[in-house]
Amino acid sequence: MIHYLAIDPGEHAGLALIAGPLRTEPRRVDSDTIRMPQAARDGLDLTAYAKALHRLGRPDHAAIEHPFLAVREGVPDAATYETQLRAVVMWRLAIYQEWGLVAELPYPSTWQSVVLNQVPGVGTKDKSHLFCKGKFGYVCGRSDEADALCIAFWLSTRYGWPMQVTERGDGKDGTRRAMAAAMARKCPGPQVIVMLEDMERAKHERRNK
Repeated sequence: MIHYLAIDPGEHAGLALIAGPLRTEPRRVDSDTIRMPQAARDGLDLTAYAKALHRLGRPDHAAIEHPFLAVREGVPDAATYETQLRAVVMWRLAIYQEWGLVAELPYPSTWQSVVLNQVPGVGTKDKSHLFCKGKFGYVCGRSDEADALCIAFWLSTRYGWPMQVTERGDGKDGTRRAMAAAMARKCPGPQVIVMLEDMERAKHERRNK
């Protein structure tokens, strides 16, 4: 069983833990939204972060959404960006101290392009809620929780569906393994992985006839 932890940082932080066997759709284990104390958001108190992580249990992989610099009326909102970055650093430090894991830092566009690209809806927040209801059968209370579950699912596409490469002993197996690893980093999704494996297997079988 592989466990995936994801965090949507902010004043109200979304936390999600999903799990599933290798090459199997994961299920929701736990998720919630918690309001971080001001001292924690200011980077002065790591205890609140560790306390929030204790309830979830140890993951095998972790991800924290990386903020982006928003521009409001033509002016970059540097103050908000700095606050968000500080929260990311604190979450990442807490995860490392708790379990020795280095959390990945995907930008919103990174996971949204994989998870929400085929979900109907107007905005990404609506799409996140719809995805969680359809994928996990769960109605999230806040968009922070929904985003965290979506990020956790994105994480599962990176590590839960490794592309299987047919070993041929023709001196090119290493190249094929490297290509499979590169494909996994792009997170094409389980359906694409299975399709590519079928194509590669059929090509190998035709050559051996």
